[in-house]
Amino acid sequence: MSSETLPPNWSWVKLGDTIEKISTTGIKLKQKEYLVKGKYPVIDQGQELVGGYSNNGALIVNTELPIIIFGDHTKVKKFIDFKFIAGADGVIVIKPKKEFYPKLFFYFLHCIQFPDKGYARHFQYVEKADIPLPPLPEQKKIVEKIEELFSGLENGVASLKKAKAQIRLYRQSVLAAAFSGRLHPAAAGKHNSQDLKINRIKTESGKFINPANPEIQINPGSDNLPTGWKWVKLGEIIKVSSGKGLTSANMFNDGLYSVYGGNGVSGYYNEFLFEEPRLIIGRVGAKCGVIHITKPKSWVTDNALIVDFISNNVEMKFLYHCLDYHNLNKLSVSTAQPVISGAKIYPYEIMLPPVTQQTQIVEEIESRFAGSEALEKAIDDSLAKSEILRQSILSQAFSGKLV
Repeated sequence: MSSETLPPNWSWVKLGDTIEKISTTGIKLKQKEYLVKGKYPVIDQGQELVGGYSNNGALIVNTELPIIIFGDHTKVKKFIDFKFIAGADGVIVIKPKKEFYPKLFFYFLHCIQFPDKGYARHFQYVEKADIPLPPLPEQKKIVEKIEELFSGLENGVASLKKAKAQIRLYRQSVLAAAFSGRLHPAAAGKHNSQDLKINRIKTESGKFINPANPEIQINPGSDNLPTGWKWVKLGEIIKVSSGKGLTSANMFNDGLYSVYGGNGVSGYYNEFLFEEPRLIIGRVGAKCGVIHITKPKSWVTDNALIVDFISNNVEMKFLYHCLDYHNLNKLSVSTAQPVISGAKIYPYEIMLPPVTQQTQIVEEIESRFAGSEALEKAIDDSLAKSEILRQSILSQAFSGKLV
């Protein structure tokens, strides 16, 4: 049991002794069978509350509500108080026993410490952990206090996320213009009346608006191209290969050389693979298809694909923004988790302008992105502080110091 001191009448118990596992044998739904719309929500271990839908009522998990979903691979936790169907992979359905108020158990679950095993299973560690058990009459008061504090916090977080979404719409509108030929100065005129400025995103009232222009849809193979542009398959201009694996034991929190994976910088190492910056593509998992340009003297792990250019007619930063716009995640294959390969990437077609125009387009994109990136970083910093505050509230509740 934990040695941490608890308030009088509280006790430490094994988490596994306080729950009932609800069987989903034979009634789990595979992701490929999800519907976009349907009668019953499918709850899986993904980040979104609802993963999809189904009309098959025979698959509904038959249990008294509410229950808690724990993602065995993703460590995601969800409080469910409505009828649902369980997703097929990594979904653990648990129900607190009568001595625990369900919502408090859910909040306390966020405070349990256990090792991060990547995409391996985690609940085996969770159920062996210690969890504090307050007297039942006190549990509801703790929940009321948590939710009172969370209420104001969540309003602020919602506003920040809305602002960030508007910035992303702005950035997508810039990229849409760039890769349909409308952003090049010769095509649209530099800083004309249709130009999108980052300082126009925010109105005098402080509210954020959607500045995105309607996208011009140009289908692969179309002759409707700006002068000098052409359609190319990615396999005609690049080849990809996997980086080299590193274990967490080999990486450091600080060091000489950055280690890149699908998430960007994931640590540091005492050697580097590449002297020059490289374009990389997230290969597997949640960041599958995400694009990065590494710093000079960096290591790239096998969680990312390294791009080699087989054509001299492609500027790295142009392709970086182009692939970011096209969202290669849609080309991934979903097994236990999304995976992308050269075989999926190479047939994909993009519009390619002459190199001189590529450089000018990159300059146009980055001049417009400069203000948005600073604003997005400020929002991310605020969101990070909000999450720290949220965890602090839960930690106080967990240790009996909130009420």
